[in-house]
Amino acid sequence: MNQPARAWLVGYGSRLVPRVPFEVARPFDDERVVIMHHGADTNPSVLVDDQSRFALGKNTTSIGDALAFCEEDETAAAGWHVMTQHVIMPFPIGLTLWSTPFEHAWPFDLTLPGGPDAEMIHLRGPFDALSGDGLLHDQVQLVARGALPAGEQVTVSYAVDGVAWQQWLGVVRPWGDATAMLLTAQAPVERASALFTHATTIAHHMRGRRS
Repeated sequence: MNQPARAWLVGYGSRLVPRVPFEVARPFDDERVVIMHHGADTNPSVLVDDQSRFALGKNTTSIGDALAFCEEDETAAAGWHVMTQHVIMPFPIGLTLWSTPFEHAWPFDLTLPGGPDAEMIHLRGPFDALSGDGLLHDQVQLVARGALPAGEQVTVSYAVDGVAWQQWLGVVRPWGDATAMLLTAQAPVERASALFTHATTIAHHMRGRRS
């Protein structure tokens, strides 16, 4: 049986659930997205625009080759968003959304082009209680901390094989109570600023969902 998607795409009146494993890219300076299924030798793909028009990619015979599910969703407003069981959040231009194996503690990775394997944004939770202080430990150095509209943020530095990295940790409470999601962005120092800007945008606009 195929693994179900733990993250999917909503926007412009549509809900799009890619076939796992998948890659969803926003490589254009507009609202087009490219959804690719990596489970087949042919890597079928579809391009979707803000009018919910589909264009089939190379070696793709139908949208079902890349999408497990596609339906109208009147609650899906303008702009593309990533949705999980617990939250809905922005999907900024330039990022790529990747499915993760079911055993991973987070449902997706978000990446920028050209980064090392460990460079990513990911999301964990929900947690009954979580604070910025609880994210600090002896293996990292505090760089900065501050508030988010619905939580707090901490930036730390550390080394990986002698290379300086930074990690941005956003404790987001999108339900208005103590329940929190942990949004993490990590990258080598020279690439951190761009990734952290995207993570901050996501944290500012994350909304909680109730089952």
